[in-house]
Amino acid sequence: MTIQIMCTHQKLGVLIKKSFDHHGFEADIIDNSDALEGADIRKSAVIAATEAEHVRISSKYPDVRIFSAPLRLGKLLDWARAVSYGLDHKKWPKTIDMNHYLMKPDRLELVCNDTGRVIRLTEKERDILCFLWMNKPNHVDRQSLLENVWGYVDGIETHTLETHIYRLRQKIEKDPSKPSFLITDEHGYRLD
Repeated sequence: MTIQIMCTHQKLGVLIKKSFDHHGFEADIIDNSDALEGADIRKSAVIAATEAEHVRISSKYPDVRIFSAPLRLGKLLDWARAVSYGLDHKKWPKTIDMNHYLMKPDRLELVCNDTGRVIRLTEKERDILCFLWMNKPNHVDRQSLLENVWGYVDGIETHTLETHIYRLRQKIEKDPSKPSFLITDEHGYRLD
């Protein structure tokens, strides 16, 4: 799948293209918003250097994803991963039944079915839970989560996933030391 990125600054466009290539994404860098006409807006992003550019493009293409300067490349790559791997929460249902919880992906909320308690999630916590839900009842190994939620390549040493799982369990498990919803075993992670 090719992602279109409109960037009016040629040097920045070249750097973004190189970074996307390095991370395994196909990207077409375009320098004119008119090229977005007829494009799949869900696979298009705009790098807006000025507030005027941001306003002009968002008024013409209200559904396109706009990144304003200063640009954080990590945010742009997270968006590309979400579009590429199906972690675009705009495509998900308004609510997802996760047995013990009702998730509202666009609101970053989990609602406990038993108590009605609302649990606020970070974007990464939501993405972890949704990726596990999409793969339910199968286990998802550590590397698959790192690749699909963070875009990390094989062989990178990090404790990012474990840290996020730990914090997520603190929020959602009755007894985080004995998880009953977000399960880890020798095969990986899964939702029960």
